[in-house]
Amino acid sequence: MQKSQQGLLQSLLHEVLRKCQDLTPRDCAEHLEHIRSFRYSHSEPWSRSDLSAAFQQLTKQELTSTKFCFCVDGLDEYDGDHEDIICILKTFANSPRIKVCTSSRAWNVFVDAFGQTHDRKLLLENLTKEDIRCYVKNQLDEYEKLVYIKDVNNCYRELCEEIVIKAQGVFLWVFLVVRSLRKGFKEADDITDLQRRLRLLPADPETYFHHIFNSIEECYREQSAQMFLIAIHAYHPLPVMTVAMLDRRVADSAQDMEITNLHQDDILALQKKTLRRINARCKDLLEFRANMRTGMSGMLIVQFIHRTAHHFLLTQDINKIIWSRVTSDFNPRIALCEAELIKLKSIHQDYVDIKDTVFNVCHYAREIENIDDFSVAKILDELDRVVAVVGPHHGFTWNEELSHDEVRHVSITLLHPGQPRPETNFIEFAIKEFLVLYVTQKLESKPTNILPLSSANRLLCSLCLFPRSEKFNKANFDMVSLLLKYGASPNERVFGAGDNKKEIPETLWAGFTQLIERTYYAADSARFKFDYTEIFLLHGADPHVEIVAADGGKMTALDVIRRIFTGPNCNTWSQL
Repeated sequence: MQKSQQGLLQSLLHEVLRKCQDLTPRDCAEHLEHIRSFRYSHSEPWSRSDLSAAFQQLTKQELTSTKFCFCVDGLDEYDGDHEDIICILKTFANSPRIKVCTSSRAWNVFVDAFGQTHDRKLLLENLTKEDIRCYVKNQLDEYEKLVYIKDVNNCYRELCEEIVIKAQGVFLWVFLVVRSLRKGFKEADDITDLQRRLRLLPADPETYFHHIFNSIEECYREQSAQMFLIAIHAYHPLPVMTVAMLDRRVADSAQDMEITNLHQDDILALQKKTLRRINARCKDLLEFRANMRTGMSGMLIVQFIHRTAHHFLLTQDINKIIWSRVTSDFNPRIALCEAELIKLKSIHQDYVDIKDTVFNVCHYAREIENIDDFSVAKILDELDRVVAVVGPHHGFTWNEELSHDEVRHVSITLLHPGQPRPETNFIEFAIKEFLVLYVTQKLESKPTNILPLSSANRLLCSLCLFPRSEKFNKANFDMVSLLLKYGASPNERVFGAGDNKKEIPETLWAGFTQLIERTYYAADSARFKFDYTEIFLLHGADPHVEIVAADGGKMTALDVIRRIFTGPNCNTWSQL
């Protein structure tokens, strides 16, 4: 979206209005009113003309002395007609309140528009030349072979200078070239070989990535495609040991494997083997670095050599080739989910972070539910069993984890003062992780045995009384709906456990109403707050319950609703 011109305008307008809310232009009024009146989901999306008109108003504002500087990188990467975006930026620059700084490749259309005034133009290669020269020299001087080269002729100096000239200020290309030359040293290349190697390398990073991608051996292409997809879909840099578990996943089902205890020597040997396999299959598109989060020395993570390598693999043509090289049943999210579970079952607990691994399994299980629309119930059931075996030895249990979570986020509890907190189970953890399909399957089978009503009410309280607007999202709403369906009540009594006890509401519903009264302006969650209010009323929430408003006065829930939810939906509240 941000690479489109409409996305650029929306991003800039959002940042302007976020920083300076008093500058809201007249042309934004209708959209903002839709948000505030909870017609947001039915309002028309922003059009190019809407955005242009809003910026026209901003450039003409006379009520403030605020000035802006817009920095827009990579004009050549934006979609659409380049003349259009040039026109927009020139309109900005004509305002006495706006300065514009742009960057682009030296394409004629951008040079003609912005590059004619020499004292307002910077060439990257002129600014980075000395830094690149220093980097190349330092990197290549490390090899003793070069000391001999320098002593016998000037070829070494000429080689370094050729790199500097060809780089045109692009450090990434320099990094890739130096990396290739260092490999040449290890293969005993002489200076002629090194010069030939340099001159055969593509002249820009994207072409270089094509060169690497096309050089992968035929026999490795399916495995390399799987590794690329795994790296693309991982939500953080992958531990090498997670990649190592992918091979075990092929041999054995993640659910059927026995719990074993690989120790340090076995782990390091397996890691060494995995590094060689990745090198052979993914070439220079993936690299390794130390994992600073683990307490075990020598453990590495896998990451893209550079963010542009990630972007390259996501381009339409390359991504299509990658998917064509794997079998139709390969799902990278399932592979990651199973690999994390196998890691938990295979590696001695002194060398794996149990908490991180558990949350990784749940993260990928949630993505499978949201994207692929099915539940990996067998994997999650096995996760529950494995944690019961290995978790207590390392201070990780579902009860302990949920207790810490509620201490961090919830200042209200449904427990009577002095009442001990009941034992919890994996289904409650799954609820807090928004595994909606999994929880639905479990509750449909035997709801009262799995989730007592008291636990359902406590979890409903935890999900609805977070003081952070980003928690009001679809996953949270779906789980709240599920809890209400299976008997949780919005009118459940709440007992104080927070610092500000005089303002603690009497019921969960009162607490929710008090929360939205104080945060109704958070437009990012407006639609869901409307939906929450509606579903609570449909499940018997008391519209006449009193709350303490932000100004210290008393209001009923119905007063709050009528005050906040204006617009065409307002007349339906009495019927609910």
